[in-house]
Amino acid sequence: MFREGIMVHLALRMVAVVAALGGMMAPAQAQSPADFFAALFGGLVRPQPQAARPMDVLPPMEAERPTRTVAYCVRMCDGHYFPMSTTEDADAKCAAFCPNAEARVFRGCFAAGA
Repeated sequence: MFREGIMVHLALRMVAVVAALGGMMAPAQAQSPADFFAALFGGLVRPQPQAARPMDVLPPMEAERPTRTVAYCVRMCDGHYFPMSTTEDADAKCAAFCPNAEARVFRGCFAAGA
Protein backbone atom coordinates (compact mmCIF):
# COMPACT_ATOMS: atom_id res chain seq x y z
CA MET A 1 0.00 0.00 0.00
CA PHE A 2 2.85 2.35 0.77
CA ARG A 3 4.37 1.64 -2.60
CA GLU A 4 1.08 2.32 -4.37
CA GLY A 5 0.86 5.71 -2.58
CA ILE A 6 4.30 6.68 -3.81
CA MET A 7 3.41 5.63 -7.36
CA VAL A 8 0.22 7.69 -7.27
CA HIS A 9 2.14 10.68 -5.89
CA LEU A 10 4.80 10.39 -8.63
CA ALA A 11 2.13 10.03 -11.30
CA LEU A 12 0.34 13.15 -10.07
CA ARG A 13 3.61 15.04 -9.95
CA MET A 14 4.45 14.04 -13.54
CA VAL A 15 0.99 15.07 -14.70
CA ALA A 16 1.50 18.47 -13.05
CA VAL A 17 4.91 18.93 -14.72
CA VAL A 18 3.61 17.89 -18.14
CA ALA A 19 0.61 20.19 -17.75
CA ALA A 20 2.87 23.09 -16.80
CA LEU A 21 5.18 22.46 -19.75
CA GLY A 22 2.23 21.95 -22.06
CA GLY A 23 0.79 25.28 -20.98
CA MET A 24 4.08 26.95 -21.77
CA MET A 25 4.51 25.19 -25.09
CA ALA A 26 1.05 25.90 -26.49
CA PRO A 27 1.59 29.68 -26.76
CA ALA A 28 5.22 29.11 -27.81
CA GLN A 29 4.10 27.62 -31.11
CA ALA A 30 2.66 30.97 -32.15
CA GLN A 31 5.63 32.92 -30.79
CA SER A 32 9.21 33.12 -31.98
CA PRO A 33 11.86 30.83 -30.46
CA ALA A 34 13.36 33.77 -28.54
CA ASP A 35 10.02 34.35 -26.81
CA PHE A 36 9.77 30.68 -25.88
CA PHE A 37 13.22 30.65 -24.28
CA ALA A 38 12.57 33.99 -22.60
CA ALA A 39 9.43 32.52 -21.04
CA LEU A 40 11.23 29.31 -20.13
CA PHE A 41 14.47 30.74 -18.74
CA GLY A 42 13.38 34.18 -17.62
CA GLY A 43 14.65 36.40 -20.41
CA LEU A 44 18.22 35.12 -20.78
CA VAL A 45 18.00 35.35 -24.57
CA ARG A 46 18.99 38.72 -25.99
CA PRO A 47 16.48 40.31 -28.37
CA GLN A 48 17.32 40.34 -32.07
CA PRO A 49 18.53 43.77 -33.26
CA GLN A 50 16.02 45.67 -35.34
CA ALA A 51 16.92 46.55 -38.92
CA ALA A 52 17.78 50.22 -39.34
CA ARG A 53 15.04 52.31 -40.81
CA PRO A 54 15.97 54.83 -43.54
CA MET A 55 15.21 57.75 -41.23
CA ASP A 56 17.71 56.40 -38.68
CA VAL A 57 20.49 56.17 -41.26
CA LEU A 58 20.26 59.71 -42.61
CA PRO A 59 22.28 62.37 -40.75
CA PRO A 60 20.20 65.03 -39.03
CA MET A 61 19.72 68.23 -40.97
CA GLU A 62 21.64 71.09 -39.46
CA ALA A 63 19.92 74.40 -39.28
CA GLU A 64 21.87 77.29 -40.72
CA ARG A 65 23.76 78.98 -37.98
CA PRO A 66 23.22 82.68 -37.61
CA THR A 67 26.19 84.72 -38.69
CA ARG A 68 27.08 88.27 -37.97
CA THR A 69 29.60 90.61 -39.46
CA VAL A 70 32.31 91.87 -37.16
CA ALA A 71 34.83 94.65 -37.65
CA TYR A 72 38.20 95.11 -36.00
CA CYS A 73 40.34 98.21 -35.94
CA VAL A 74 43.97 97.07 -36.28
CA ARG A 75 46.95 99.29 -35.53
CA MET A 76 49.43 98.45 -38.27
CA CYS A 77 52.54 99.40 -36.30
CA ASP A 78 52.15 96.75 -33.56
CA GLY A 79 49.15 94.62 -34.60
CA HIS A 80 47.05 95.63 -31.59
CA TYR A 81 43.35 95.37 -32.43
CA PHE A 82 39.97 96.00 -30.87
CA PRO A 83 36.43 95.25 -32.00
CA MET A 84 34.21 97.91 -33.50
CA SER A 85 30.66 98.21 -34.69
CA THR A 86 30.17 97.69 -38.40
CA THR A 87 28.89 101.10 -39.35
CA GLU A 88 29.66 103.16 -42.44
CA ASP A 89 31.95 105.49 -40.51
CA ALA A 90 34.05 102.67 -38.99
CA ASP A 91 37.13 103.82 -40.94
CA ALA A 92 36.85 107.34 -39.53
CA LYS A 93 36.33 106.06 -36.00
CA CYS A 94 39.31 103.72 -36.30
CA ALA A 95 41.54 106.58 -37.50
CA ALA A 96 40.29 108.74 -34.61
CA PHE A 97 41.19 106.05 -32.06
CA CYS A 98 44.75 105.85 -33.42
CA PRO A 99 45.58 109.40 -34.63
CA ASN A 100 49.38 108.99 -34.71
CA ALA A 101 49.55 105.53 -36.32
CA GLU A 102 48.24 103.85 -39.42
CA ALA A 103 45.10 101.85 -38.60
CA ARG A 104 42.79 99.82 -40.81
CA VAL A 105 39.37 98.29 -40.35
CA PHE A 106 39.04 94.59 -41.13
CA ARG A 107 35.57 93.15 -41.57
CA GLY A 108 34.55 89.55 -41.69
CA CYS A 109 31.91 87.03 -40.89
CA PHE A 110 31.94 85.45 -37.47
CA ALA A 111 30.32 82.01 -37.46
CA ALA A 112 29.16 80.68 -34.11
CA GLY A 113 31.16 77.62 -33.14
CA ALA A 114 33.86 78.10 -35.79
